Amino acid sequence: MKNALHVKELEEFLKKQQLVSTQDLLNFYHQFNPELPISTLRWRIYELKQQGIIYSPMRGEYLAIISK
Repeated sequence: MKNALHVKELEEFLKKQQLVSTQDLLNFYHQFNPELPISTLRWRIYELKQQGIIYSPMRGEYLAIISK
Protein backbone atom coordinates (compact mmCIF):
# COMPACT_ATOMS: atom_id res chain seq x y z
CA MET A 1 0.00 0.00 0.00
CA LYS A 2 2.73 2.47 0.93
CA ASN A 3 4.26 2.00 -2.50
CA ALA A 4 1.06 3.23 -4.13
CA LEU A 5 1.08 6.32 -1.92
CA HIS A 6 4.73 7.17 -2.76
CA VAL A 7 5.15 8.61 0.73
CA LYS A 8 8.86 9.48 0.49
CA GLU A 9 8.43 11.23 -2.84
CA LEU A 10 5.33 13.01 -1.56
CA GLU A 11 7.17 14.25 1.52
CA GLU A 12 9.89 15.73 -0.72
CA PHE A 13 7.21 17.31 -2.91
CA LEU A 14 5.44 18.79 0.12
CA LYS A 15 8.68 20.26 1.47
CA LYS A 16 8.82 22.45 -1.65
CA GLN A 17 5.16 23.48 -1.47
CA GLN A 18 3.48 25.20 1.46
CA LEU A 19 -0.09 24.42 0.50
CA VAL A 20 -1.17 22.01 -2.23
CA SER A 21 -4.50 21.60 -3.93
CA THR A 22 -6.25 18.46 -5.07
CA GLN A 23 -5.08 19.28 -8.59
CA ASP A 24 -1.47 19.57 -7.38
CA LEU A 25 -1.73 16.11 -5.82
CA LEU A 26 -3.28 14.73 -8.99
CA ASN A 27 -0.40 16.16 -11.02
CA PHE A 28 2.08 14.66 -8.54
CA TYR A 29 0.55 11.18 -8.78
CA HIS A 30 0.31 11.40 -12.57
CA GLN A 31 4.13 11.12 -12.59
CA PHE A 32 3.74 7.53 -11.44
CA ASN A 33 0.45 6.67 -13.12
CA PRO A 34 -0.69 9.03 -15.91
CA GLU A 35 -4.12 7.40 -16.03
CA LEU A 36 -4.87 7.68 -12.32
CA PRO A 37 -8.59 8.40 -11.89
CA ILE A 38 -9.79 11.12 -9.52
CA SER A 39 -11.62 8.51 -7.44
CA THR A 40 -8.31 6.76 -6.70
CA LEU A 41 -6.73 10.10 -5.85
CA ARG A 42 -9.51 10.79 -3.35
CA TRP A 43 -8.89 7.40 -1.76
CA ARG A 44 -5.15 8.14 -1.53
CA ILE A 45 -5.84 11.51 0.07
CA TYR A 46 -8.06 9.76 2.62
CA GLU A 47 -5.28 7.26 3.39
CA LEU A 48 -2.66 9.99 3.69
CA LYS A 49 -4.89 11.86 6.14
CA GLN A 50 -5.55 8.70 8.16
CA GLN A 51 -1.81 7.97 8.37
CA GLY A 52 -1.11 11.51 9.60
CA ILE A 53 0.97 12.52 6.58
CA ILE A 54 -1.26 15.39 5.46
CA TYR A 55 -4.17 17.35 6.82
CA SER A 56 -6.72 19.62 5.25
CA PRO A 57 -7.12 23.11 6.72
CA MET A 58 -9.73 23.87 4.03
CA ARG A 59 -11.62 21.72 1.58
CA GLY A 60 -9.44 20.82 -1.39
CA GLU A 61 -6.23 22.15 0.18
CA TYR A 62 -3.62 20.11 2.01
CA LEU A 63 -0.57 20.65 4.19
CA ALA A 64 2.09 18.21 5.32
CA ILE A 65 2.24 17.21 8.92
CA ILE A 66 5.86 17.63 9.89
CA SER A 67 7.21 14.76 11.95
CA LYS A 68 10.25 15.27 14.14
